Amino acid sequence: MKAFLKLCFSFLAVMVISCSGDDGPGQIAADDDPPGNLATTVSFRENYSIDENGSFTTVTIDFDQAAITAGEIRIKLHHQQDLEIQTIPEVLENIITLQVKEDDESISFQLAPVDDNVIKGMKNISLTFDSMSSGFRKADNNGLTITVIDDELKGMPKSLNENIIYHYREDGKIKKIEYKAMDMWDYSENYFYSEDGLIEKINEDYLGSEKLYFWEDQKIVRSEERFQDELILYSIYEYDPRGNISKNTQTGKNGQGEFVLQYLYEYEYFEDGNLHKILVYIPSNTKPANELVASYIYDDYLEVLNPFPLNEIIPTIPVHKNLYSSLESQDGWGYAEYNYTYEFNVEGKPIKQLINENVVMTFEYY
Repeated sequence: MKAFLKLCFSFLAVMVISCSGDDGPGQIAADDDPPGNLATTVSFRENYSIDENGSFTTVTIDFDQAAITAGEIRIKLHHQQDLEIQTIPEVLENIITLQVKEDDESISFQLAPVDDNVIKGMKNISLTFDSMSSGFRKADNNGLTITVIDDELKGMPKSLNENIIYHYREDGKIKKIEYKAMDMWDYSENYFYSEDGLIEKINEDYLGSEKLYFWEDQKIVRSEERFQDELILYSIYEYDPRGNISKNTQTGKNGQGEFVLQYLYEYEYFEDGNLHKILVYIPSNTKPANELVASYIYDDYLEVLNPFPLNEIIPTIPVHKNLYSSLESQDGWGYAEYNYTYEFNVEGKPIKQLINENVVMTFEYY
């Protein structure tokens, strides 16, 4: 019996010694996950967007209950190198340190992207919990993403029908247009400019074709289309007294590899510079005049500016400065009349183009 009691006493002594430590009774190491209500669960709110205008926004971290103790929460900040961020309290080595008081029901800090006054596109700021004191634990949603809306880009055309997508340079000129209408045939057009900001070249990255533009006296007088560095088509442009393109003489290679005149385009405009007519001719060797093979007549323009580059003769040079409401076409598909209506957003910009209440085109903005 004495031996049994001695053995039990020894076992209890070992248990007491093994449960003691340097932290003393009741101490919880940082980032441990204590049971029950011994820890306050902290969480970020839903992802959201802010404008890149230099103004501070409040980022709030919610508690599931009032803080049971004072402590410290450290937030890790992740962002692109070309995006400068200011925070209160100040971020140091990508860490924002927040001091929590006992009974606090939430904690917050201030954050602002620095306005750079140039277009760099949308950027993301990611926030994650780095570490926290004893008495706090992370919720399952351990991160927050804040999208920074480039204020210089905000409101500019983004896409047509969600599958023609526009990207911009820092100076606001088109940098690239993505075409996503045909899945495996997706491709992009990349725009290149002179030092004066004039369009010089457009590369199409799927087949490797390119278009070159040649300027004289601030007007494009010739364009070339090349495939694998071989010239396959060129156009010569003429202008009316108002500076509008009035004629495009198009020459291309025939089946024998010889350059022959293919089409002659003539353009007419309203007094305000909006395109009125496109007349398409083919050369005739047997008739005294060229043969008219197609015509397109735009009319009933609204007193609403057209923000999208539609039906351009030469890229970056708008011909529909306002939204048109009617189109008559006569071509190889026959004769057709179209009457358009539009829906607008609160800023007065078009978001839908319709024919008889059927949507034919959608417009989206940054």
